[in-house]
Amino acid sequence: MKNEMLSKTDYALSLLMPAILMVMTITHSAVYLYIVLGLALLRITKPLVILPVYFVASLSTEWFGLGTGISSGRYLSIILIVSLIIELFASNKKRTSHNNIILIILFIVYCLFSCLFSVTGNMGTFFVILQGLLILLLFSIRRNDDVSQLTNVFFYTATIVLLGVYVTIFTIGITQFMFTRMGAIDEIETNSNRIAMMMAQIGAIFGYTFFRERFKVKGILSLVLYFATVFVIFITGSRTGVIAVLAPLLIMFLIMQRVKARSIIISGIVLGAALYFSIGYIEEQDFAVMDRMSVQDVVESGGSDRAAAISVMWKHVFPSYPIFGVGLGGDNFNAVARNYGMDHPCHNIVFDSLCQLGIIGFLLFLYVVLFYYRETYRCIAKDKVGLSILGLFLLLTATFNGIGETVYLEKLFWNAVVICVVGNNYTIITTKAQKNGTV
Repeated sequence: MKNEMLSKTDYALSLLMPAILMVMTITHSAVYLYIVLGLALLRITKPLVILPVYFVASLSTEWFGLGTGISSGRYLSIILIVSLIIELFASNKKRTSHNNIILIILFIVYCLFSCLFSVTGNMGTFFVILQGLLILLLFSIRRNDDVSQLTNVFFYTATIVLLGVYVTIFTIGITQFMFTRMGAIDEIETNSNRIAMMMAQIGAIFGYTFFRERFKVKGILSLVLYFATVFVIFITGSRTGVIAVLAPLLIMFLIMQRVKARSIIISGIVLGAALYFSIGYIEEQDFAVMDRMSVQDVVESGGSDRAAAISVMWKHVFPSYPIFGVGLGGDNFNAVARNYGMDHPCHNIVFDSLCQLGIIGFLLFLYVVLFYYRETYRCIAKDKVGLSILGLFLLLTATFNGIGETVYLEKLFWNAVVICVVGNNYTIITTKAQKNGTV
C-alpha cells in the first residue's frame, strides 16, 4: 500500500498557520488572519494540512475572533469543506465506505428540521453545527492517507497554542490572576469557561503525548506542558475544565493497562505525585479561584445556577416538548424557560440535548456518539495507531466538558470525532493491508 505523507513544505505550513493565528490573537491584527487564510487557500487541495489550524481556530470563537462576526474558525471551516470536496472529486482513489455516513446525514437532517420547527424558528444554531457535521461527513468518505505524522503536528500545534496563551497571561501580568478569574479581566475578553474548554483539548494532546512517549525526553516535556495547561485551566476557575483535563488521562491509563500494566502504573504514580505537589503549591498561593473549587461553593451556587436550570427543564420545559424538543439551540430553551424565571440553558451535554432535540433527537445523538466511541476503541484494540488514541483522548475530554457546558453544539466536540475518524480509517486500511501483505 502506497501512503501519501506530508511533504516537508506541507509539514512546515501545517505548523506555521497555527503560529500565525496565535500572533493574531496577541496583536488583534486582521492582517495575520488574512495571511492564514491565504496559506490555507494555497493548500486548498490538501485538507490534512489545513486540519490543524482549523482545529485550533475552532477551539474558541471569542479567543480566535476579531470582534463581532469575524471568526477565524468560520472562515477556515469553509475552506476546509471546499478542500475536502475538491479532493473528493479530483481524486480517483478508493473511498472509505462505512455505515456511519448515513448516520451523520440522518443527524444533519434531524437538526435541520429541529431548527425549522423550533420555538423561535432561529436557524443560526443549525449553521453552526452544520459546519462541524459536514467536515465529519466529508472526512468519513475521504481517501486514506498516511496520517502518522499528524500526531507530531498536533503536539507541536498544541505547544504553539499554549505558548501563545502564556504570552497573553504574562503580558497582562500573572499576579492579576491570583485575585481575578481568567476571562473576568478586561484584556482577555473571553468567557472563562470557554478558555477552559479550549485548554482542556490542548491538555488532552499533551496527555496523549506523555502517555505515548512517557520514558523519552518528549514524554517528560509533554508532562511539563500538561501541567502548564492544567494551571491555565485552574486560573479560569472552571471546575468542569479541571475534570475534563484530568479524568481522560486516568481513563486512558485504565484502558491501556492491559498492554503494559507495569509501565502504566509507574507513570500513574509519577503523574499523581506531580499533580499532588502542584495542587499543594497552588493552595499555598491563596488564589482567588480556590474558593470555586470547594464542594461548599458548588452546593451554594447550584453549580453556577445550573441546578436551577435543570430543575426548570425537568419540571416544565421537557414535559411540554418531550418528543421533538423545543428546537436546536439555547435560545429555544430560553424562550420557554423565561416563563418560569430561568434565562439560560442547563449547560449540560445530556440535559440540553434532551430538552432541545427531544427524546428522538437525543437518542439519535447518543447513538452517533456511542458509535464513534465503539469504533475508536475497536481500532485501538486492533492496532495501536496514535491518531485513534489521540482522538479518543480528545473525545473523552470534550464529553467531560459536557458536565458543565452544552458541547454537543460545539465544533471542538465534532472535531474530536473527526480526529477519531481520520485515525480509525487509517487503522482499518493499514490492518487490512498488513493481512494482505501489501505493507
